[in-house]
Amino acid sequence: MTDLNWGETLWDQWDRVQEHTEHGLDFTKKCQDFVRDRIKVEIEYAKNLRGLKKRYKLKNAEDDTANFSTIKAYNVFLGQLELIARDHELVAEGLQEKVAERLKSIHKETTNNRKNLCNTANQLQHEYKEWQVHLERNQQKYEKAAKEAEAASQAFARVNEDMNATKAQVEKSRSQMNYRQDLMEKSKGDYIISVETTNNNQHEYYHQRWPGLINQMQRCEENRIEEIKSILMEHCKINSSVLPHITTCIDTMMESCEKISPAEDSELLMEERSNQPYPPDHTFIEYGSKAPSNFGAHNNSTRKAKRDRKKTKVNKEGLENLPPEKRKKYRLRLCVDTTA
Repeated sequence: MTDLNWGETLWDQWDRVQEHTEHGLDFTKKCQDFVRDRIKVEIEYAKNLRGLKKRYKLKNAEDDTANFSTIKAYNVFLGQLELIARDHELVAEGLQEKVAERLKSIHKETTNNRKNLCNTANQLQHEYKEWQVHLERNQQKYEKAAKEAEAASQAFARVNEDMNATKAQVEKSRSQMNYRQDLMEKSKGDYIISVETTNNNQHEYYHQRWPGLINQMQRCEENRIEEIKSILMEHCKINSSVLPHITTCIDTMMESCEKISPAEDSELLMEERSNQPYPPDHTFIEYGSKAPSNFGAHNNSTRKAKRDRKKTKVNKEGLENLPPEKRKKYRLRLCVDTTA
């Protein structure tokens, strides 16, 4: 890491220094806005988790179905969501107290320090210009006085050499020359002092005051960066502080899932059976009155009498009147009936 500082390397780039530090403040403000919105997200997420739990909470959680392993695991899920929601609220609270407030403070402090340094820089630059203007003014006065003294000296020489000039004219010219010489010497002295003073001020300006001010700006900016580093690390610590508990919640969910057992749920259902016997067999139920016992014999005798009458009729008519084929069938029927 180099030992050079801004005052040595950026003494002639004040505009760049101002622009750089201004961007630093803009970045700090952006960090503020990021953390502010992150806090809103955490709060909203916790609220949504609670709403999710409430919306999907089982209405029959206290009846007999609550003993099934799947229902138990599901209820554990909902309970752990409540704990996770609280963790996100803790993140939001930590960010507000330990990050957002610090960012607000460092932004305000850096802004004020930078403003004061910029005002000091403007004052130094104004003083520097005044020294230059004062030096230039004394230089111009000395230059003018020297020219006038030279002109007065030349005028005196001409009058002094003029044989027609009176003594009064010569003395007046001498007096004017001496006066101009005195003004020139005084202007020269003022100019010399001004040069020395300006050089001293300029040396102090470029080697002490101006580099010192830029170095103050550097320290201000580096302090801001160091604070940003610390604040962002604190942001990470706040998030990591709840991770073990969130991991525990997730582990609890996993354990509840591992306890889900289809066989146990089936057995639990069978334990809750009513133990009612199977329904009995159906019996035949008779409807209506019973037929007389000689009902079948009477029918048989009636049918036999009719058949005998037909036979008798056929015998009376004789077989001669029947066609050969019918006579054959008739004889076979008679044989059958006789046998029966």
